[in-house]
Amino acid sequence: YSEVLLQREADLLKAGKTAEIRSLKARVTRCLLMTGQFQKAVEMYEAVTRDDPGMRDGSSWEELSDCYMEQARTMPPGGQRSTLIKQADKTYSTLASMMMQSNTYNEHTWRLLYKHAQALFEVDPDQLHSFFTSMKARGYAPKWDSDDKGVSRWGFQSKFEEIRTQLEQKLPGKK
Repeated sequence: YSEVLLQREADLLKAGKTAEIRSLKARVTRCLLMTGQFQKAVEMYEAVTRDDPGMRDGSSWEELSDCYMEQARTMPPGGQRSTLIKQADKTYSTLASMMMQSNTYNEHTWRLLYKHAQALFEVDPDQLHSFFTSMKARGYAPKWDSDDKGVSRWGFQSKFEEIRTQLEQKLPGKK
């Protein structure tokens, strides 16, 4: 199936339909990840991001990091797993910071911040505690993506609070 999609990508490139390629790459990536072909998925997005050190195509960088996270989830704790999670987290936090610096608070921002929190929970709970403390001091937590009436716009408020609760269980005494 992934070979068929890769051929379709080549056909779209030849036809000059680059707008459709992004969607196709996402489908190819899902296929590769579902079949455990993590390295192929990573290589595909590393090729896309190689010429974009400024992370202008944030979606491709995020998808590369998602590939790292999916691969890490199949590994036992320690060494390489932690390295992949840290690698993914670096991108999540950088992209989220870029969006926050440009005063962009939308679904993408909150999703990246949540992925950042998930990664920190896995590799550095103390740093996650600092993240929550910082976000609270800046006025983002516990509101998160909620509007003035307290309604979560994209569903991240409950997710952040769930991970915060898990962190309190993991690090008792730190609130």
